[in-house]
Amino acid sequence: MLTVARHVMDFLAGKGLSQAFLFTGGMAMHLNDALASEDRIRTVCCHHEQACALAAEGYAHVTGRPALVLVTAGPGALNALTGVFGAYTDGVPMIVVSGQSKTETTCASHGLVGEVRQIGEQEAQTIPMARYVVKRAVTIHAPECVRHEMERAWHEATSGRPGPVWIEIPVDVQGMCVDPEKLPAMPVVTEPAQDLSAVADATAQALAAAKRPLLVAGPGLRMAHAVEDFRSLAESLHCPVLCAGTLDIIRKEHPLHAGGMGNVGTRAGNINMQNADLLLFLGVTMHLTMTTYNWKALGKNARKIVVECDSSECRRPQYLGDETILAETGPFVRALARACTERGVVADSWWLNHCRQRVKLLPTVPAHLRARTPEGRINPYWFAEELFARLHDGDIVVPGNASAGVTAQQAGGLRPAQRLIANFGSGPMGMALPAAVGAACAADGRRIVCLDGDGSFMLNMQELATVRYHDMPIILFIYNNDGYMSIRQTQRSFFRRQIGTGPDNGLGFPQYEGLAAAFGLPYARIEGEDWQDQLTQVLQERGPLLVEALLDPEQGFEPKIASCRREDGRIVSLPPEDMSPFLDAEELQGHLLFPLDRQS
Repeated sequence: MLTVARHVMDFLAGKGLSQAFLFTGGMAMHLNDALASEDRIRTVCCHHEQACALAAEGYAHVTGRPALVLVTAGPGALNALTGVFGAYTDGVPMIVVSGQSKTETTCASHGLVGEVRQIGEQEAQTIPMARYVVKRAVTIHAPECVRHEMERAWHEATSGRPGPVWIEIPVDVQGMCVDPEKLPAMPVVTEPAQDLSAVADATAQALAAAKRPLLVAGPGLRMAHAVEDFRSLAESLHCPVLCAGTLDIIRKEHPLHAGGMGNVGTRAGNINMQNADLLLFLGVTMHLTMTTYNWKALGKNARKIVVECDSSECRRPQYLGDETILAETGPFVRALARACTERGVVADSWWLNHCRQRVKLLPTVPAHLRARTPEGRINPYWFAEELFARLHDGDIVVPGNASAGVTAQQAGGLRPAQRLIANFGSGPMGMALPAAVGAACAADGRRIVCLDGDGSFMLNMQELATVRYHDMPIILFIYNNDGYMSIRQTQRSFFRRQIGTGPDNGLGFPQYEGLAAAFGLPYARIEGEDWQDQLTQVLQERGPLLVEALLDPEQGFEPKIASCRREDGRIVSLPPEDMSPFLDAEELQGHLLFPLDRQS
């Protein structure tokens, strides 16, 4: 006989789950104890439930496998929701288990949900709130249901398009005993393997007929364990590859690299996309970060084929597919490779050369960005370029969102065996440090280079204690640009005043050297004329280390998809080929294979 809590942990360990992120609590007490007794699962305790979920996302990005997030009821569970949301938007597997008040003290047991606010201590209606940010959310009311629900949860988290699942267990049910041999299992439904030969052959024919094809590589390729298969396909086709938020699938130095797409893309990448006559999307989620707000203009000269395993994704208003192939990404890539080999499909070399020439002529860090302010502050694009050039083999880069993430995506470049992980759908402030903790747990000793803005860092800075406690090999760069640079940029573009973006309009920040000392971490500061030497020196360290980099607070994102405000107040985004700062019309036309219709 096992308690329900012990069965949960035994089941997860039996599935190969080996990492948990825990914030202990009374309403999860049996679950906490069961986790403590399970030697097959390593547990890292975080200092905030949101950090637990963000760490689990970072872990899954590195391994492709889910981690366990274990939290208590009420505020503990609700704190985790933001981190779980990001896993949901980006298709990242995660198992969340939370406690709940004793069954007889829940509103549900008395039919009072929505009428009485609360009965039990810390009781909250967690499952209804979680339902829209997970693939499946369920409360285990009866102990005999535990096996079925755990099997169903695991299947949902790891099958199809991955994502988080949430299992809530009242504290009394956690401690009840069950006989695992007598528990009813989830019915096994074996679906026959999808025959992709016909649709793969049709796609191979489309690639053969295209004059200007582009393969668009997204993060879903990695979650599908199809990165190597994709690289082999692209290289056999000699087809240029456009990166949709994936610096580490086809790297910038790769001869097939054609740039990045969307809001966090590059000028060369967006121009190549607009010049293409065929776009094949593989592992790409149609976040607005990728499609831009002017999605109707994206790929306007191309036939767009999207491979998607989740039919609901096709109902997005910004869905780009002219044609949709409903299939798992990994099996389709392999089927397409076979079909292309049989047909001898190879892209025209002139098109690859044309794409590569755009990349060469339109660098992501032009000369005017390689500068310092009169006060000695460093341009963030220049800083990102120099930082990535100094990374060690095997480093894993975990950037935050806004300036740290955008400059990394646009100016960064990775070598083989290096990785970069990011979240595009949620884009939460405070993600970088907890995600770095999770990545460190997955990295088998590889160094983690965490890039976080001074504003974002404040939301989860308590995880410095986790880094110090476990002596994690993390170098944390805090981009000191006097606050919320991205929001400052937006307010400056559309309004005449600033509020809540930095020290001059209501937002204060700590002294980072003293903060590092309080957490027992070494500290370094990068500024001044010899900043590159300082950067080289700190990147000789393994970590943990906190590094404050003084960056130009006035540098906005560039290039970027520009927006303009019409007389009626509407904000309209410009097409992706015409990014700000705008090129001279004659110069831009020289890069385009279609007539420029300038709206800027």
